Amino acid sequence: MVQKENIKKLTALRTELSGNQLAIDNLMADPGARVFISYDCLGLLLNTLYVDLGPDLLKVAYELYWKLRTTAAVGHEATLLHEALHEIVFLATQLAPILEKLHLGQFKEPRRVSTMIWYPSSEELTRSSGKCIRTASNLAQGSQ
Repeated sequence: MVQKENIKKLTALRTELSGNQLAIDNLMADPGARVFISYDCLGLLLNTLYVDLGPDLLKVAYELYWKLRTTAAVGHEATLLHEALHEIVFLATQLAPILEKLHLGQFKEPRRVSTMIWYPSSEELTRSSGKCIRTASNLAQGSQ
């Protein structure tokens, strides 16, 4: 029963991502377009980790969440939209095999719970608008 609920939530996330992809495509074609940016399903995943996708995908999800919220709240810029679109396509593509494995009962979460920590941009880590993210796997490997 838990797996079915997780499948429903991830399916809703894929739907949300596809809607955001269309909205961002519209904004890139017409910066004055009125669009709706949604991030509720993505926020649910990040706030609860109902399925732990692993640190690499979690990092992408956090970066995308920040970009979607920023776009919805304060407007958009071409670079931010381009990066968000790339992350949407990447994340949606990665969710497909995870959903299939969940359907088959074959999905295995990471042994350790994935954790994200934001650092100032002075770190030599993944950068997004002046902020960096370090994953738990990076920390465990000793990168500082």
